Amino acid sequence: MLVQCSICIAAYDKPRPLARVLESIYTQSPPFAFETIVVDDGSPIPLAKVCEPFPVHYVRIERPPGFRNPSRARNVAYRMAKGEVIIAQSDEVIHASERAIERLVGSLTPGRFVIATVFNVDKHGRTVFDKGIVQNQRGIAQYTGPATRRPFFFLGSLYRADLYAVGGNDEDFVEPCYDDDWFALCLTRGRQLDAYYAADIVGHHQHHAHFHDAPAIGRSRQIFDRKVAEATAGRAPWQASGGPWDG
Repeated sequence: MLVQCSICIAAYDKPRPLARVLESIYTQSPPFAFETIVVDDGSPIPLAKVCEPFPVHYVRIERPPGFRNPSRARNVAYRMAKGEVIIAQSDEVIHASERAIERLVGSLTPGRFVIATVFNVDKHGRTVFDKGIVQNQRGIAQYTGPATRRPFFFLGSLYRADLYAVGGNDEDFVEPCYDDDWFALCLTRGRQLDAYYAADIVGHHQHHAHFHDAPAIGRSRQIFDRKVAEATAGRAPWQASGGPWDG
């Protein structure tokens, strides 16, 4: 059967949130074939048992434990994808809307990518402010959506051809932050795509503690600033450092 959509998840050390995410995916019955790919980026305890109850493609990357930017794990999933459409999402974002998969695919048109409305929630599903994402003193409760136009894939969809054209996520970002910013610019400036913020597609980001390392974040910012400067000056393309992918 032809797979129309590939849901790609890079996962690390969040077994219970991931189980809830997979449950939210497999309560849906879209009118087309889809696959889910979970790439376990070296979790201290493998996530295979979390994935066993669901028909997912599980892949594990063996590496020493500890934080690592998920760019590499995301790319492993993207390269495995068979669908024309990729749903890219975090490993803790539940599909809260009915028919979220169908809507993410149906809202996609040539020349744009789709970003769902994602709220940060506690274990009871109540919206909470996340002070780990600094926008003001209260933090932020809505990560993405029409009211918070950040083109980041907490939960969203794009054509596999567009993702491959920019070379996926840039693996130069090993430390935290700014990989999503660069990926968004590769799509909007490099691929000339528009972001469509879907108010009727809702995801729930399950609140968790953040990894904080100010010097590491600063180094990621330096990489981001250098890439933006080089691309703006025409010395480098708006693409991941590995260049476009075939397929």
